[in-house]
Amino acid sequence: MLIFPMKKEWYEKIRSGEKMIEYRELKAYWSKRIFNELKRELKKRYPNSKNKIEALRLQEFLEMTKEDSIVFEPVDLFTLQGIFRLGYGAERLSAIITKIEIANGKDTDLNIDKPVYVIHFKVGV
Repeated sequence: MLIFPMKKEWYEKIRSGEKMIEYRELKAYWSKRIFNELKRELKKRYPNSKNKIEALRLQEFLEMTKEDSIVFEPVDLFTLQGIFRLGYGAERLSAIITKIEIANGKDTDLNIDKPVYVIHFKVGV
């Protein structure tokens, strides 16, 4: 499960349904979290394929994650769960992550000229 601490402004937009995409800068911290969650879900879905799943390497994943690429899009294999938390408190919203892609952050909430993870989700599913 991926957990996203949020500022109140963004949390309220997610709660109201106004915001359905979250952006995180493509850094090692988020790459590791996404990679580990994908691997964990694969292990749950395919418990007898341990060797193939263990063969997944973070370095290969990082090399795959280039701008304008899709990192995750479910094809009935498994789903990713997300939790949006108001700060680091107890208030939270659960969501299903429907797609993760990489794009330039210029025209996003982050407004940075760097690659970002674009995380699409549905709340309350």
